Amino acid sequence: MIIKENCVVQLRSEFKKWNDGLNDTKTSFDSSKELSQNYRGRELPGFSNYRIFEMILQDRVAKLKEPAIESLNSIKDIILKQFTDVSHQCFQKLSLFF
Repeated sequence: MIIKENCVVQLRSEFKKWNDGLNDTKTSFDSSKELSQNYRGRELPGFSNYRIFEMILQDRVAKLKEPAIESLNSIKDIILKQFTDVSHQCFQKLSLFF
């Protein structure tokens, strides 16, 4: 049974796209650091106010959610296509027995 395109190669390229997107968002860490410094209260140096930390984290998750969902949908499509191709190859001659 030969599959035209290797599933692992396709998945690796999709995860690489997602990883590149994650790496592109790393540059905006400085803005979060500045925000934390500007809104710091009487906390000890190095510790952030929980509400500020929660706000920054929710903002990050909101920005990363859509690319993650898009990546998962494309990965789902790749796997579904591979399973469909394999099942057609395996059960193609099954109708001859009935």
